[in-house]
Amino acid sequence: MPTHSSPVSVSLNFTPNNFEHLFATIEKSHKYSNKTDEYFSTQFLNRFGFQNPLQVVEFLRSPEGKTTLALISQELIKIEELNQHKAEQYREELLAKQRHLIFLLMGLMAKDKALAKQASEITQQQIEQKLKETKQSEQTKSGKTSSVDVLDANIKAYSEAITALDKKLGDLEQKLAEVDNQLLLLENEAVLMNEKHAHLTDHIEQLDTYLQLPILNDQPMDHYVAHTHQQIESLTTQLNELKQQNNESSPDPQTKHPALHRKIKMLEHQLAFHHTQLKKRPQCAEHVFEHLLEHVRERLNECQHLHDNQPSDYLLHELEGLKLQEQGLLHVLQVLRKEKILLNAELEEVNDFSQAHFVVDPSHKSRFQKRGDCYAICTEEMDPDNLSEEDWLQAQLNYDKIKHEVRVVPVHRRECMQHDVENHQERKHHYKNLRKGFIEQIQDVKASKVQVLHALSSNKAQRASLTQTRGHTPLGMSPKPSSVQINIEADNLSPKFCPKPKHTPASCSYSFMINNLKRLVPTKAPAPREEDIHKVTRVLESVIPLERQNELHKLIDEVCPGKIMSPKLRRGWLDRAQNLIPDVIEPELEPTLSYKPK
Repeated sequence: MPTHSSPVSVSLNFTPNNFEHLFATIEKSHKYSNKTDEYFSTQFLNRFGFQNPLQVVEFLRSPEGKTTLALISQELIKIEELNQHKAEQYREELLAKQRHLIFLLMGLMAKDKALAKQASEITQQQIEQKLKETKQSEQTKSGKTSSVDVLDANIKAYSEAITALDKKLGDLEQKLAEVDNQLLLLENEAVLMNEKHAHLTDHIEQLDTYLQLPILNDQPMDHYVAHTHQQIESLTTQLNELKQQNNESSPDPQTKHPALHRKIKMLEHQLAFHHTQLKKRPQCAEHVFEHLLEHVRERLNECQHLHDNQPSDYLLHELEGLKLQEQGLLHVLQVLRKEKILLNAELEEVNDFSQAHFVVDPSHKSRFQKRGDCYAICTEEMDPDNLSEEDWLQAQLNYDKIKHEVRVVPVHRRECMQHDVENHQERKHHYKNLRKGFIEQIQDVKASKVQVLHALSSNKAQRASLTQTRGHTPLGMSPKPSSVQINIEADNLSPKFCPKPKHTPASCSYSFMINNLKRLVPTKAPAPREEDIHKVTRVLESVIPLERQNELHKLIDEVCPGKIMSPKLRRGWLDRAQNLIPDVIEPELEPTLSYKPK
């Protein structure tokens, strides 16, 4: 192909060499030509009126060529849009298929009693049809399976189903026992948590008493002395009442009620401090709280020494409570010395500890920010008035790290105790839901097992009848075939083949149920324990119909462990409980069965 020195297009980069290579490629892939002329590309250009590549470049640089390029670009854009549309359509179709699959799976997973009943009826019809065909085939053909073989297969399937149901029932009962153990552990945790919270609450209330002293409101020391005399009289009266109450509740001097003993000790320490204040009167509020801090630290060191020699939960809680008082008194001294200021929940400066939520350095006040119910502490590099979302999240983390240091002790500790209670309630609610679910599954499995046992008994009786029919008994005396066909794997119980029948309570006598109910509300000691309540509840749940389980649980919740119900409440409780007792008739099984449902 002749060579031409054509100008190079910056945007399209058309050159003779490029065109020569392009047309050589076209010539190579041209399916309808056998020509090997080296000027094939030139002939191709002549078809469009071009003599050489230079004319092509000149044409493309002309207005008509630019229009042509624009048209080509538009076509390429249309092609790309079409491809994108097809891709989007494909994605939508894929999402639609996924949704259909999800709906299908949800439908398969749903426990629909109507479908189970329909499956049972269809299976019954199949059994009857199979038995009918088998009887007809016995009269006409000798090579087909007999009715006895069909019944043997059914009996084997029922036996395998019972084994699988027993395994499933054992697993569920084991899981239920584990959940019951967790609930008992949670009950023990609740007792310990309540004891700890009660102990800390006493210390917080004592700290609140110190924070309400009149000297914190710039009143003269004479008012503080008068207030101290009033406190001594009030505390002495309270102390005498508590000692009398403690003696009445425990005549034995060696037996002490923990809560009363703790409050008596705290009142004695308060009285000792106030008497010391009267002997050596302080000159200002700062001296009062310095002496009070020394008094608390002496008690703290003494308690720490006792705990090191003989550790106990009581001493551990006492240590934590004294440390709370120490921290609160340090905050008071810092405020009195103008080292820190008090802020309320809206981050406004206040002078009263009863309104305060935060104790902060005056120079750091601008760093504290609030949005809604959330607080944050900015660093020196952050602009509090112009915080980005990332800075705000970091400031919230800063607050979470040091909130126990900047918050007023009573406010912070009460919130922590509330959080502990809510967390415990969530855990308990979770295990109660698990327990309820396992109980429902156990009842379903037991009901299915009773139905399978009935079907197994019917098939065994039918097989015995057919065996006698072959000898002497007429065919018309054969019993009706089983109305349920359950073919179930030993490790995979499918509700499709094992329909869930109506819950049938276990058999028991009226006196049996009354005795169990009376165990929960005895007339005299010993009172029912938590373990006794759980055991009786499980027994009653296996007897009471499913639709009345909620009423049973409400009655059980009225029973308090370790307490004896009053005669009036007990009588009303038993009357309501007797209304739950059902009229249950145990289904009779064939004598050929060696298994009796629980």
